[in-house]
This record gives sequence, C-alpha cells and structure tokens, in this order.
Amino acid sequence: MSKYLLEIGTEELPAKFSHSVLEQFKSLIEFELDKRLIKFEQIVVTSTPRRIVLLLEGLVDYAEDKIIERKGPKANLAYLNGCPTNAALGFANSLDIDVGELEIKNTEKGDFVFGKKIEKGLSTKISLSSIIPKLVKSLQGPRFMKWGGWEYKIF
Repeated sequence: MSKYLLEIGTEELPAKFSHSVLEQFKSLIEFELDKRLIKFEQIVVTSTPRRIVLLLEGLVDYAEDKIIERKGPKANLAYLNGCPTNAALGFANSLDIDVGELEIKNTEKGDFVFGKKIEKGLSTKISLSSIIPKLVKSLQGPRFMKWGGWEYKIF
C-alpha cells in the first residue's frame, strides 16, 4: 500500500470556490479510481487560500484484473459434429484463449459460444498520470481566462 500526494499552487482562492473545488475533486477522483478498479483506503482533499491538496492513502500498486465475457458465434456454426470450426477457432483466437475454454450457453436467441478474457490491471502510477491532468482540467469555476492558444482557469 502506498500514498499519493498532489499539491496544486494557485492564486488566491475565494472560500466559496475552494469548497466547490474540494467536492468536485474528491468525487471525480473517486469515480475515476473506481472505474479503473484501483483500490484505496482513503481520499483526503483540502485547501488553503493558495493551495489545493489531494492525498490518496492505501493505494494498491496495480488495479484489479477485469474479467470480460464476450458472446461469439452461434453454437451450431462454432462446432460441427463436436469439432470446433474456423468460427470457434477465430473467436477463441480473438480472446487469446484456448478453444477448449469456450462455453456454450443458451440465450433467448438460441445457443451461443461464450469466452472469458482476463484484462490485466494497469499500474496505479500509469493510471494516475493520465487521470490527474484530466481531473484538473475538468474543474469548474466562475471565471476562465485565455492566453494565446491555451485556456487557463482562473479560480
């Protein structure tokens, strides 16, 4: 378990806006971590008139693996006399699994072949490096200011 600390230096923040930023930041980071299956123990977001601070405690090093079940071709097209056809072989290959791992399940539209693919969890460091800039840019405030071709948020 590790910690992550982010401190953002700003110009003087109005108190009313500071409270809004804290709520936004906490809900956005929690949503992004849950979406990416990154476990954590606690999120602390606080501020001073010139700082916004995010502290993530109890972060795991890697996100949890995700199991994705996909529906493939109809069972009668995937197997002919109990032997896998090119349709079954191609479907198993697309999931990067062995054809023996495919299952036949009954659905409303008939019997179909299903396969499970395990998507490995990404490194928390890599995920945070893409999440944080996106979150900072998405913070909403009362005034915005542009310089050149860049947009800067004035808090």
